[in-house]
Amino acid sequence: MIIWNARRRSMLNKSKIKPLNLLEIILILILIMLVSGIFYFINNYFKINIFLYNAIICSLIVLTIFVATIAIFQFVKLKYVEAVKVEVKVELDNYKTKIGNKLLEANTRIGYFEVEYSKKLKKVTRDYLIKAKEIEDIKKELSEKIMEIDRKTAELEIETCLIKVEKLDLEHRMVMYKRILKLNEIYPEICEDKILKEIYSFVKNPA
Repeated sequence: MIIWNARRRSMLNKSKIKPLNLLEIILILILIMLVSGIFYFINNYFKINIFLYNAIICSLIVLTIFVATIAIFQFVKLKYVEAVKVEVKVELDNYKTKIGNKLLEANTRIGYFEVEYSKKLKKVTRDYLIKAKEIEDIKKELSEKIMEIDRKTAELEIETCLIKVEKLDLEHRMVMYKRILKLNEIYPEICEDKILKEIYSFVKNPA
């Protein structure tokens, strides 16, 4: 666990390292030039112990190599980061393009589906209204036919009653006449005025 945390902190620290900018690179070059100048100055104008001289020379060489290594590393890192940024940007652009195409395709399909659904709904509604009107017309026609049949039946019943009353006594004749009057109320003008007058006369003054 401790090793993992140490590695994680190391990675975080590395992630915080920023690449050198142009000014920093120039300063490093100036530093290298200064170190070289100091080395040249010491070599030409100072007579010192050979051991101290070698130590100074080695120190300057190591320092120069160290600084140059850091500069090269930062330069390579800068180039790598820029390349990664470009690659990431290209990937994001491609992803956005794909998402945009998918959204456009989905919207096109949804629009097509809405248009087709609207057409089918209109057709179904139109067919339903046509069928409903046809059913209403059939019901109306059937109702008229039933009323016509009922009226014909009532006419036939009146004719039957008029035939029967001639052979009935007063009590049963009265029943028949009342039935005729009832049918005439249900179906106005089904009975002739002449017959109605005779029936009314008989009902008021049975003889």
